[in-house]
Formats: sequence, structure tokens, C-alpha cells
Amino acid sequence: VILWTRTTPADARDVVHGSWRIAKDPALRHVVARGRFRTDARRDHTVKLDVDRLRPGTTYYYRFECDGHASPIGRTRT
Repeated sequence: VILWTRTTPADARDVVHGSWRIAKDPALRHVVARGRFRTDARRDHTVKLDVDRLRPGTTYYYRFECDGHASPIGRTRT
């Protein structure tokens, strides 16, 4: 599964650090993978993650977090 997002820092020159997680449930309690990311203006503050080792035919829920903000919970299916 490829997870993708874009951040919008207050200063476009800023480097943004954040985290992500993917879980089996919409409350994100049963986390199956997680990690950290870094992005900057060279990448237009985008984040693209290739999450592997997920079970086929399964629905997963994910969220990105950075600078004290959390994205809405997304849903994907393998």
C-alpha cells in the first residue's frame, strides 16, 4: 500500500518531521505498522510511504501526525 500526504508548514523553508501509523481498526488501537518521516521544500513537503507486509484482502486505517496536528483517519484495502 502506498500512503501519501502533503504538509503545509508556516514557513515553506521549514523541514517537517512527523509520524504515521496503520491499524486494523478505525480507532487505531491495533497498530500493525508505524514509522517516522521527514520532508522539506525539495519534495514540496509531500510524504510517500510504501507500507509492506500487510495481509491481502484486508481493510486498514491510517493517520499522519506532525507538529501537534493529526490528519483525518484514512482507509485503504489491500
